[in-house]
Amino acid sequence: MKLLALDTSSAACSAALMINNEVKTLFEITPRAHSDLILSMCDKLLQEAELLPSQLDGIGFGRGPGSFTGLRIAAGVTQGISFAANIPVIPVSSLAALAQKTHSDSQKNNILVAVDARMQEVYWGRFHFTEGKLMGSKEGICHPEALHATDEHQWFAVGDAWKVYHDQFEQKLISNIIGFNTCSLPCAENIAYLALQDLTDGNTYPPEKAIPVYLRNNVAKKSSQ
Repeated sequence: MKLLALDTSSAACSAALMINNEVKTLFEITPRAHSDLILSMCDKLLQEAELLPSQLDGIGFGRGPGSFTGLRIAAGVTQGISFAANIPVIPVSSLAALAQKTHSDSQKNNILVAVDARMQEVYWGRFHFTEGKLMGSKEGICHPEALHATDEHQWFAVGDAWKVYHDQFEQKLISNIIGFNTCSLPCAENIAYLALQDLTDGNTYPPEKAIPVYLRNNVAKKSSQ
């Protein structure tokens, strides 16, 4: 499998090229410079591997939630490459990418992501891994005090909201958390691993489906806990 992945959903800008499970990644923390960097990152990875976009099996991208401008950049670049090369797209949650990174780094299986969404709200996602594979997920947006523990699991908490809104989260929720990482950012490498899982399972889409997911506009998910 040959898969290109990119992410511009946060302050970090990254691209990754996966060839037969081997991944090379370019990653920079560059707020407000994503549009200047992401195409050159993709071009560099493909040129070094001596690959044309048309030789790829698919392109994965961070579909959000995250920076509105960043999500539009990733979606636009993904659409452009996939239309030109006639390859499918694989949208990947930026929250799931954070969870995948945490699972890969620390082998934690129950991961609760909470990212500052501004306006006194958080993007949240609950993710469960089994034998290295993402098996279950749920995500949405809510006020910090509305995020609560829903089952008997203990969680590893990831995302900047755990620092920004720590005093506003329920004590019951905090008591179910076994550790924190408030500095982690989504990375295209983790987008690639999740996109590969979807590609293998046949969950791919045509170029026009490279669409950002903002969550704030999704009323049904906003009320779901």
